[in-house]
Amino acid sequence: MEHCTRLHRCIAESRLGVGIFFGLNSPSLAELIVNGTELDFVAVELQHAQVSSGDSTAILRAIQAADPDVTPLVRLPDHSVYWIQQSLDAGFTGMIVPLVESAEQAESLVRAAYFPPLGDRSSAGSIRAVMYALEPDTANERMLLLPQIESAKGLEQVEAIVAVDGVSGVLLGPEDLSLSCGWRGKDLWSYEPFLEAVERVMAACRRHDKMAAILSGAFNDAQKAGFDIIGFAGDQAMTRIDLVGAVNDRAGQLREGRAAQGGESTPDASSGHQRRVAAYRSCLQRFDQWIENQLREGNGGWKTETSADGYFALSVYGVHCGRPDWTHRALGHVEQNFIDGDGSLRQKPNRDQMIAYVPSWLAWAALRAEKLQLSRQLLDSIGGFQDPSSGGFFAGTDERENQRGAIDLDSTTMSILALAQGGRTEAAARGGDYLLNLCRLQPEPERQFCTGWSEPDGMQTQADQVAATTILRWDQPKQHYYKVGLIVEALVHVYGATGDSNYLDAAVNLYNDTITRATDLWTNTLSHKMCWAATTLHAVTGEADYLNHACRFADYIVSLQQPDAAFTYPELWPSYPPERWEAL
Repeated sequence: MEHCTRLHRCIAESRLGVGIFFGLNSPSLAELIVNGTELDFVAVELQHAQVSSGDSTAILRAIQAADPDVTPLVRLPDHSVYWIQQSLDAGFTGMIVPLVESAEQAESLVRAAYFPPLGDRSSAGSIRAVMYALEPDTANERMLLLPQIESAKGLEQVEAIVAVDGVSGVLLGPEDLSLSCGWRGKDLWSYEPFLEAVERVMAACRRHDKMAAILSGAFNDAQKAGFDIIGFAGDQAMTRIDLVGAVNDRAGQLREGRAAQGGESTPDASSGHQRRVAAYRSCLQRFDQWIENQLREGNGGWKTETSADGYFALSVYGVHCGRPDWTHRALGHVEQNFIDGDGSLRQKPNRDQMIAYVPSWLAWAALRAEKLQLSRQLLDSIGGFQDPSSGGFFAGTDERENQRGAIDLDSTTMSILALAQGGRTEAAARGGDYLLNLCRLQPEPERQFCTGWSEPDGMQTQADQVAATTILRWDQPKQHYYKVGLIVEALVHVYGATGDSNYLDAAVNLYNDTITRATDLWTNTLSHKMCWAATTLHAVTGEADYLNHACRFADYIVSLQQPDAAFTYPELWPSYPPERWEAL
């Protein structure tokens, strides 16, 4: 066999093949992603994307122009001969076919995909594939046919499907399989029935010398399981998270360059800055290993705890530290064990005031992990805690039921942030107005903020009242810095959702006022939220001072990492992970 492209060589040499699924109808974007990445394959998505046959051909041309060595696959929308013929005639050398549940279906796919004698694919002399001098024998040798196992019935028949001559292997679809088997919400990679299903697929592939493939964000678990081919991401998620972040970074650098010409300070690009980046990277790598050890040993409440708190932390760590497998693992466990169908917590967190705070963080993590159904449930539940009068969020279930009582500031800020990110703009704006009102009402010079964790009975219950006995002052800065950081984050997110600059102006003024008046700000253990706020403001405004502040915060906070590598302040990383700091 002539192993003409990268995935073919991976298979021939028994090496792992990795790639992405591409569903955005943009040949230009496909070219940008493929160029220089050295992916083993790109699978053009026809099942879950608005991509026509002609569109897929244009995307294929862009992929091959950017990197002729990448293997072009296509995930078909169904089993029809039409789609098989169209895709292969366009020049795709491999197909992923959804919802295959029997050997008979697999045999039908083989007949449509292969030229005689193995199949009965029709030949045409003027098609694009033939113009590349493709002969029937060569086409048959290069063909990669991967039926998808994504139902209980397909799993039952996997041995027979894999045994069909012409089937190259199978691709396991964990999400649809979990729905079909009744495993929805389970932490799949620690759930025994799913692990047994994985082993069943792997064993069938090994017995018949076929490929085992999977599409999963939990790519570390997939690799440990022994899969030969792993699709680790989709283009939409990568574009939303990585490309948008990179664009913000570059725009910020340009603005900083102009600021430098005007005499303002810019981030240190010297060897000292390189040492700083190395320290950040080391901190994150050690924390990564520490989490893996905790998961393996069952510590941190991540296998046995009866409260959602431990998994809430793990889901957030996964987002902050670029480990979607942690987030998916945690959210799956929470969804199964701690969340009712209406999105409310089945079991209370360790403090009653966190009854909305924990779900708001979980919703934020679910949105970032694209677990959209779970995020909708959580956002619906969070919305029930919003005070219709003030726009703040109630501190507990009693207040929610009575529609009056204590407002918890931490729950309010994180709920606003999650609602804004989840497209609940009206509710987020009402919460943003609550924060604007709160900022305006604080008397000078002792700017004060409500807290739901001390004397909640005297909390603000109306938009025009502040109880002086339940506030934090500048002479009690520890919690103050924490809450200022959260308020800034919430206001910036409302600005992003509404476009109303009043929210951004309030965030900037509050942040700058804190920087100006603080005493122990740079060496305070709860300044990690201020670091998060600084990186966010830098990403939005491009002003160099915010990045300088973030570096000062981060330098101290990184020094707090414990000898065993435990670390409780990963908010340093969501806007600028270490590899991005290096370019700033």
